[in-house]
Amino acid sequence: YFHGRVIGGYIEQFCPKGACLKPTQWKSRLVLVAVPTENAELEDIKEIKDLQASINWASVRAFVENGQGKNLLAGKYYPAFRMGSLITADKALQYVNKNSLKFSLEKLHQIRSSCYKLYEKIWNKVGKDSEYEKKLRDLKTVAGRAKYIKEHPLKKDDLFFSRFKKNFKTYERDYKTCIQYVYPSNINNNAERHWFFSYYTAVHLLHGLAYSYDCKRGIWDRNPRRPNGKPLIALEDEFKNCRARRTDDAFVSAPVYLDRLRARGLRSYHYVDYDKGAEGTHKKIYSWVKDDNKRLQCLDKDKKRKNNHNFPKDISWRKRRLPFDSQGRFIK
Repeated sequence: YFHGRVIGGYIEQFCPKGACLKPTQWKSRLVLVAVPTENAELEDIKEIKDLQASINWASVRAFVENGQGKNLLAGKYYPAFRMGSLITADKALQYVNKNSLKFSLEKLHQIRSSCYKLYEKIWNKVGKDSEYEKKLRDLKTVAGRAKYIKEHPLKKDDLFFSRFKKNFKTYERDYKTCIQYVYPSNINNNAERHWFFSYYTAVHLLHGLAYSYDCKRGIWDRNPRRPNGKPLIALEDEFKNCRARRTDDAFVSAPVYLDRLRARGLRSYHYVDYDKGAEGTHKKIYSWVKDDNKRLQCLDKDKKRKNNHNFPKDISWRKRRLPFDSQGRFIK
């Protein structure tokens, strides 16, 4: 972090995908412009016009409009960012103060504490096996499992898919908020828990990108919006017809489908384990990172392939379904 002094802002127009040939297809947002306070050479820079006079503003504009990448559609590159009107510091800060949510240190601590509690609840209620599941997995004989099944009537929360569906619907909004600000796990503390949350997050990310898992066909598919803005498949109907096997399939395929979306040039997420590269932090990240699939036109295909980040191929979902029938026999 460094301290900066805001000297103004500009309206950045961005095209989420494709060519954006119509003005209404472009979105807008305010970008603040600041100079580092510890730089003595910039003490006299009070407004953007002062900055324009002291640097090569044409290069700045060119970087803003091209340095973040372009949209690639059918082999052609289309502009994804445009620098719009410049705004004074006073107006820019007034807009930010009016339209932004600012977190105090106390609020940040509250968010972290609340999210930790949510993660712990999901891990205990969903990530871990129930006592019923533990016992059946530990029993090695068909007769032993059959006796246990007969003597212990199955309860709704005994099986993973039931617990998952219940918690997904109950905490979907809270979980999506938390993962924006607080890591759900640390691979150095508990690897099993970490990889569970990596898959669990992938499922939520796909849902947030407007995809739904079709339990009958066993695939992730688009969940389009109705004319009233609500999704075709409501939250309470998500995974409605999924039982044990299909729920496992949804988790197994979530990272794969996110990667397919990226390959098709659509909005997605990629998984970063170690942040390497010339501009990387050279630290462990082990988290999903947003990928809007903007492409740098100056990069050749080989470099693009090298820059791809996939979910670790040596990691697999630990299937939660019990491979036993009502007589305690293995299901192939």
